[in-house]
Amino acid sequence: MENSRPIDLALLVQHKLRLTRSKQLLPELAVLETLFDCLFYSSMCKEESDLTRVTVTLINPDNPDPAPPANLVPERWSCIAFDRKIPMTTKSLAKLSKAADPSSTSLAVYFDDKGRLYVWGMIDQAMHYQNFLNYESDMYSEQPGLFQVAVSDIGTLHVFFDYELLATLKQNVLVKRYLDVLT
Repeated sequence: MENSRPIDLALLVQHKLRLTRSKQLLPELAVLETLFDCLFYSSMCKEESDLTRVTVTLINPDNPDPAPPANLVPERWSCIAFDRKIPMTTKSLAKLSKAADPSSTSLAVYFDDKGRLYVWGMIDQAMHYQNFLNYESDMYSEQPGLFQVAVSDIGTLHVFFDYELLATLKQNVLVKRYLDVLT
């Protein structure tokens, strides 16, 4: 869909979240719009001459692991909380992106009761999830949080829900349907 904006991505993600039977608190449309706006504009920022490339996971700090498996494996993801919450802004994301390589780490993001977004920690071992997505491993690696958003290029956001690439906003084009070349 051409002439799309982050609000269009927010509407799509909100619709998908409502279809799930998640027991977690779902974010309001305004929170999703703010999240995608911030990530979209962060993708245009540079830090130490590098473009901002980052992955964020919307995950509740009060209950980051609501249903842990019976057998925890060493490669499983883990959350490391910061000493204090950092307001989610384009500047803070650009700074944190240098410390959070998107191939192995994700920033843990959530919202307060007023809908303000903040970064509260990092999720380690994200590389096992990425390897599974890229068919480099057959080891199932669960995804933490409600969903993940990867900033891969200027104005390019990829939203992952479970193991599905839900949508991609590439500058002004929203891709929400993908062809299965194997069928």
